Amino acid sequence: MNNLTLYCNCYNEHENLHTQFDQKNIMCGSVNLDLNYKAKLLNKNFLFDDTGDNISNLNKYFSDLTGLYWVWKNTNHEFVGTNQWRRYYNAQFINQLKFNDKTIYVSEPYKFGLNTYDQYVYNHGEIGLLILKEAASKGNIKLEPNLVDKLKSINFLSPANMFFAQNALFNKLCSILFEIILEVYEGSKYSLPYIQKPIEGAPEYNNNRVPAFLAERVLNIIYIEKDYYLGTGYDVVSVPWRHHD
Repeated sequence: MNNLTLYCNCYNEHENLHTQFDQKNIMCGSVNLDLNYKAKLLNKNFLFDDTGDNISNLNKYFSDLTGLYWVWKNTNHEFVGTNQWRRYYNAQFINQLKFNDKTIYVSEPYKFGLNTYDQYVYNHGEIGLLILKEAASKGNIKLEPNLVDKLKSINFLSPANMFFAQNALFNKLCSILFEIILEVYEGSKYSLPYIQKPIEGAPEYNNNRVPAFLAERVLNIIYIEKDYYLGTGYDVVSVPWRHHD
């Protein structure tokens, strides 16, 4: 098996529940951590997403994406990716894989009763998708408006912004994702800035984390439209995973 280095995205008071492969634990939103807690984490060999090239200050909106961004900008491994503090890949499945430089390995999809577009609206309101379509229609991101509507034709989603790949492909995928999500975050450019128009009746958590929730959908659009985004010859393989309570 190729050398796989995983970065486990953790959160304040939610440390990793499991370790696998060459796993390094990174605390997301480190810029906001209490210094005493940070010192304890340092003794446990944790990494922090507020060092080097980082967007740790956006963790309130980007959630685990600040950890993914840090890995993208500050590491260089043969095969690299992320899991989460309570979400882990099936190690036996991965051990049987013969890694391919042109394959993205993603979290096995959830399947919904609703289509993926309506599932997003049901859980988070439509505002995030409308902002995404607005950005696409203005040509500010590499995303055609009709690709957002493509979410209406599927009922599955690879969750949690979890994926791994050969270094060059990992970097390429991150570059595409963050070009889109960072542009969408600049909500003041559009007619529907999410900060000014919260989702009615939704908790602050839902309103704040529109970029993180959108990223899951954007990644799945990229997976489906891999030829458009990555070029021909690329593949996407689903990896079983487990959710630890």
